[in-house]
Parts: sequence; C-alpha cells; structure tokens
Amino acid sequence: MIMEVIKRQNALEIPVVGKLDMQSARMFEQDFMEKHLKSNCEVIGLNMAELKFLDSSGLSILMKITSEANKIGKKIFYISLSSTILSVIKIARLDNLLHFISEEEFNQKYPLL
Repeated sequence: MIMEVIKRQNALEIPVVGKLDMQSARMFEQDFMEKHLKSNCEVIGLNMAELKFLDSSGLSILMKITSEANKIGKKIFYISLSSTILSVIKIARLDNLLHFISEEEFNQKYPLL
C-alpha cells in the first residue's frame, strides 16, 4: 500500500500503490497517522500515480487524514491521480476539499534533498 517515503525539501512524498478499499483503508490510515502525520514536515504529498482502485472506505480515510493534517497545520497534496480515481473523487463531490497537484509541480516546489 504505502511504498518507501521520499524525503524532499520541506515535504514528504508518499507513494500509494494498489488499492485503497475496505480491506486496506484502515491499515493505510493507521500507518499514515503513526508514521507520517507526526513528521516534522509541513507538507505531505500522496503520490497516487500507482493507485488502481479507490472506494468509499478509501475516500473516507483520505478525508480523515486531510482533516487531521489540517488540524495540526499540515497540508496534504494529492499527486498524479488517474482520471478514474479523480472521477470517483468528483462523483463524491470531494474535489473541492482535497488539494491536487501534478507530479511536475510538486517536484518543482519540493525538490529532492
């Protein structure tokens, strides 16, 4: 689900691979909350280029981690969503609550260390 974290200037990039569904969403949430939300970076980029499936459980977790990050002054960017994943988010009318960015723009704003 979560691949190795990439450290960048003032940010973390976390590749999300495979499925974010009822079976994997809770594990993803727990891993994210315990390991990444508490990092000293103010920006976390979830690179979703390799995310193949997202259901309502996954959407719920994305909203929860975004909310928790906002509460402590962190910002989450969703990077490189496929058109299929983006359409699921738009159908749920959550596209105005999440911050999207291209991989190129994220790389420019937050270069590798």
